[in-house]
Amino acid sequence: MRKEEAYNSILDDEEFDRKLLAKAIEPYIRIGKESKDILFLDKFDNLTNKDKVLVYLLAQKVLDDLENQDSLVFPQSISSGLGVNDNTVRSVLRRLRQSDLVKKRDGGNYEIPNYRIEEVIDEFD
Repeated sequence: MRKEEAYNSILDDEEFDRKLLAKAIEPYIRIGKESKDILFLDKFDNLTNKDKVLVYLLAQKVLDDLENQDSLVFPQSISSGLGVNDNTVRSVLRRLRQSDLVKKRDGGNYEIPNYRIEEVIDEFD
């Protein structure tokens, strides 16, 4: 028996439900087909700062998936992307890390791990 076969029951390919993700953020954003810019819809303005950060990070996950890349998302880029004060974004990220919804990677950038996507969607759904 190969090693991988022995661990089959616990190995995860870290995939996520793309349709669920798209449906969850669809009311709040669009992504430019050519520009790949995140475009905020009117309903986005009604979200709390916490939910804005979560939607932004989920949108970034979509972009990374489309481009087959792993972007570095720092608090400053979230702040400038959302037009929200940098200290507010840092405070929100700290709370999201404490609740284990967002992960801070080496180097200080942030992501929503694939295994947390459904839980994150439930936060603002």
